[in-house]
Amino acid sequence: MIRNKVVLIVSMLAALALTSQCAILDSASGLSGRIGFSISDSTSTLFNSLSKSVTSLSGSSSGGKEEALREYREDVKSALVLFCNHPDSRKDLETDLNSIAKEHGLVSWKNHPATYIAMGQGLYAAGAGLSELEEITSHISVNHKQMAALVKEGYQSVH
Repeated sequence: MIRNKVVLIVSMLAALALTSQCAILDSASGLSGRIGFSISDSTSTLFNSLSKSVTSLSGSSSGGKEEALREYREDVKSALVLFCNHPDSRKDLETDLNSIAKEHGLVSWKNHPATYIAMGQGLYAAGAGLSELEEITSHISVNHKQMAALVKEGYQSVH
């Protein structure tokens, strides 16, 4: 089952990479079985996180930008946890990421390093183990070394 989730996350990331020359999320199918969140819990967490994010990333002060970036990462992390718990929502993930970026004033989430750091944090929050992280990042790094490094950096920042 874990193997299936890793394959799902790797394939999702590959799909994102093809559409934007970036990739990051397709081995989640195995994570959903291990994690005990319900759809309503995950959705509630995502919406609570989104509702707390009122500052855009284009804030004027450096402290405001730091806080806005933290809130953006939290929202992306929540979206990834939701995806990992409900891998049938593959198309919803990209839509969610687009909405989150727009809310935070980002033009392209696919080109923002904070997105991939947050995805790594989301993988950790969703219960992915080190072996799953290594498998995911090894597949991503074939074509996207920097993206894989950012995912790993995000995971390790909370591990």
